[in-house]
Amino acid sequence: TTSPRVVVVHLGVDAEERWVDGRRLSPCERSFRQRYTAQLQRAARIWAEEAPEARVVLLNERTVTATTGQAATGCYNAIVRRFAVARPQVALVDLEGFLCPDRQCPQQIPDGRPLYAGPVHLSRPGRGYVAGWLEQAMRPT
Repeated sequence: TTSPRVVVVHLGVDAEERWVDGRRLSPCERSFRQRYTAQLQRAARIWAEEAPEARVVLLNERTVTATTGQAATGCYNAIVRRFAVARPQVALVDLEGFLCPDRQCPQQIPDGRPLYAGPVHLSRPGRGYVAGWLEQAMRPT
């Protein structure tokens, strides 16, 4: 009922291995890719029905985190990238590139305050820093 103009989707926690049918699955495994792509397709049907005019901004994930390995996150980002490229309603936004330019991942925002509160989550100043960037990314091109 709100008729959003933009839908922001960040599912980075999904880059972690998942326990499925009695075993761990990594985003680098074919069965994970198939299952996850089907879930993304289901989500796309929902936002197409609920907000057909909205632009969907889909974020990738940082490859340097305390919860998952770089290879798994790279595979996850590849799944998200393939999904976004195939859908005109979806714009892929490079959170990895913003937080880790040139593969360097600073721990502070430009004013020197901490980017993270703990090993994974953004601090309050970090959230504000990312929000400003995300607002720019959500503007139509």
